Amino acid sequence: MGRRSAGSAEALSAGRGAANFRAGLIVFGAIAAVMVAIHYPLLRMPFYWDELGQFVPAALDIFERGAWVPVTTLANIHPPGVMALLAGVWQVFGYSIAVTRLAMLLLASAGVFLAFRLTLQMAAGVPGLPGFTTVLLLLTSPLFYTQAMMAQLDMPAMVLTLLAILLFLEERILLCVVSCIALIWVKETGAVLPVVMGAFLWREGRWREASFFALPLLSLTPWLWLLWKSTGSVFGNREFAEYNILYPLHPARLGLALLRRFWELFLNHGYFLGAIPLAILWRRKPLFARREWRFLLWFGVAHVMAVTLAGGAVLERYLLPVIPLCFMGFAVAWSLLSGRKPIMLPLATASLAVLGFFLPPLLPQPEENDLEMSRAVELYRVAADWVEWRHPGATVATAWPLSDALQRPGLGYVDKRFRVLRLHAFSGEELQRVAAGKPDVFILFSDDEFARSWIHERFPSIDLVRRQLYQWQPPVTGREVRETLGMQEEARWQVAGTSIAVFARPRTLE
Repeated sequence: MGRRSAGSAEALSAGRGAANFRAGLIVFGAIAAVMVAIHYPLLRMPFYWDELGQFVPAALDIFERGAWVPVTTLANIHPPGVMALLAGVWQVFGYSIAVTRLAMLLLASAGVFLAFRLTLQMAAGVPGLPGFTTVLLLLTSPLFYTQAMMAQLDMPAMVLTLLAILLFLEERILLCVVSCIALIWVKETGAVLPVVMGAFLWREGRWREASFFALPLLSLTPWLWLLWKSTGSVFGNREFAEYNILYPLHPARLGLALLRRFWELFLNHGYFLGAIPLAILWRRKPLFARREWRFLLWFGVAHVMAVTLAGGAVLERYLLPVIPLCFMGFAVAWSLLSGRKPIMLPLATASLAVLGFFLPPLLPQPEENDLEMSRAVELYRVAADWVEWRHPGATVATAWPLSDALQRPGLGYVDKRFRVLRLHAFSGEELQRVAAGKPDVFILFSDDEFARSWIHERFPSIDLVRRQLYQWQPPVTGREVRETLGMQEEARWQVAGTSIAVFARPRTLE
């Protein structure tokens, strides 16, 4: 009788496991279908910003040359995990922009599914559907929308972070360590997670298990050695190290960076509607005193501080590993409220987030954070088409990222490589420098994240602060281009707050 009961229990457990697996596949399939559908218009959008300037060229170096340290773009400390993944995908399906974007979307879909699973674990015993609320917030986030399809590091880091946390809370320590190794090979700032996990276990007196989390950090040693051997620096290049390690430590810059982090996590896109209930309930509800919530708080604070102290660009995408954790907190806090609030507050937050796709941001943010990115890419593509048609073989002077786009066919802009004189900024000094190279064409475009923000429109005097803290200089005007280079404006396009103009010497005009 005992054996029969045990066998029945095992069969029941196996049946539940199979049912859960099928349910998980259905949820993942639905998420992936929605992700591909909402990104479908942009699947063939040319690569943009760090995609075309760093990560896609580095992946192509692996794919075409077998070079793990980049040779066609600047090497830096970023490990080659994502680039190796893309090279593998291209090996199977062939290289194309659409294949690349679909691969990243499938990875992002896995991240949304893991956020759903982790929310269910964090919300054990909580009424409502907090898991689906987390999914809703991710799918309506402008930042996640753009990063989900881009060949960059932070969305894959988010996916592996969620996987490692889920395994950690399920006490599957060895698999968690393996996930952390994969994470740190995707992005070096992923080291924060195993450090926090080790410290958390050490504090609990689990010293043996805590020691396992030194392995992810040690696993990066071969990459750092290879970088040092190839470039003479474990950072890949000195400028990268100075910009990301020393530059952020200025007290005023550091303070503003922390405010920008707080804004993105808890205020922007209506997130204050979740942050306020979460802050109120954090001390009142025993749920948030549980071990798993304390761990998320440890990691969230540590990650935000790490990417603020070591990130000169202060990009919002660096926050992607902790953004789903904030959404989980909002979702669970809403579920603990009474009346219609658990329904109305998530819908209101999601609606405000969707408006962020179309309205100018209140505070400065990069174009890659919303649909402004697609408008900028379209202008770059139109200008590249114009120059390729009117000035084949010309020497072109312009700034990054368009300078890289014109030099590499296959990124979605040109069919043939142009000789490019690259400006580091659209400043008067840089204009004088490239004038000595006698370019045939000059392309001037707006790339100022401050200029398209609400705060800059209302308080233009903020430019004085930018000059002092960030060494910002106003871009050159069309008149300066004409006077310095002896060129005439040949064409100009503008969409919303982004514009681009092509200048050429009179002898090149037909």
